[in-house]
Parts: sequence; C-alpha cells; structure tokens
Amino acid sequence: MNEIIAIKLEDGKKGKAAFLTWGRVFDSIDTTSVERKIVDAAKKFGFRDVKSVSVCDSLQGVSRYSFFYEALVSISWKPIPFGKKYKAWAAKKRREISAGKEIYFLGLFDDQ
Repeated sequence: MNEIIAIKLEDGKKGKAAFLTWGRVFDSIDTTSVERKIVDAAKKFGFRDVKSVSVCDSLQGVSRYSFFYEALVSISWKPIPFGKKYKAWAAKKRREISAGKEIYFLGLFDDQ
C-alpha cells in the first residue's frame, strides 16, 4: 500500500485542492519531503498562498474531487518495477516530482 498517495492542499485564495503522486519514493514514513515538493509544484497550478498541505491516510480522502478517477487511471498505467530496477525508478520519480511532474491535479473541492 501507499505506492500511490493522495495529498490535500488548502490555499488562502483558491481554496481546497488535491493531488495524486507516487508514495514511498522520498520516505516510506515521513511525509515532509513529498509535502514540500507538492507545495513547490502547486505554484504551477496557481496556488501561491498555501495554508496547509497533508498526505491523506488513504486515496478515499480525495475520491470526491472531480478528476480523481482520471488521475488514478493515468497513474495506474505506469507500473512500478519492483526488484532490481526499483532503486533507479524511484530516483527518477523523485527527480520528476521535484521538477513538478508526475503530480496529478484532482481539481478544486466543491462541496455542492
């Protein structure tokens, strides 16, 4: 579990948003690194007044966002190469996430 993680973000101007990305590539327990990367990448999506960011306990925490299923299908098409190739794959994903890639925007939360 946690190969794919959900992240919630709250921006002072735009409101609540969510993202999916690869879990465990930075740290399998401490979420601080990936949260910082999401805040940096969120600027590309127009979030400049981030008040909070947190990794959800499960994907269900963001399943009500508009583009959840589209993002889940997209990321699911990309297999994780467990075994000998995993270390190089994880390093590549860390670089991509740090560059604002491999982060799937799920939309803004609309409670209506």
